[in-house]
Amino acid sequence: MRGHGTALFNDCGQEFPSDQSRDIRYATAARLRLHHYFTRSYEELQNKISKGRVSKAGQVKNNAIDRRLRQFALATETDTTIIRFVPKLQERLMRRYETHKERAQ
Repeated sequence: MRGHGTALFNDCGQEFPSDQSRDIRYATAARLRLHHYFTRSYEELQNKISKGRVSKAGQVKNNAIDRRLRQFALATETDTTIIRFVPKLQERLMRRYETHKERAQ
């Protein structure tokens, strides 16, 4: 916004100052929901960390996995909202599978 400094907007269109970007009062998920997964499994995390840090010439920090898991455990939340789409997805996949199966015969 010109003349107003940096401003942020949440998904409801509510404007708030950038210095309050971590203020939970402005967090909304009415229209937009982003899911970020740090890792798919403990094994993948082990593998990733064992490769070493790109910025530190391959240096591997001791206890890096445990520290990282503790850090992310503090900000972990279970969200099952997407489960409501599973029945429709299964139905569409079954129809698609049946269509491809019929064409193959």
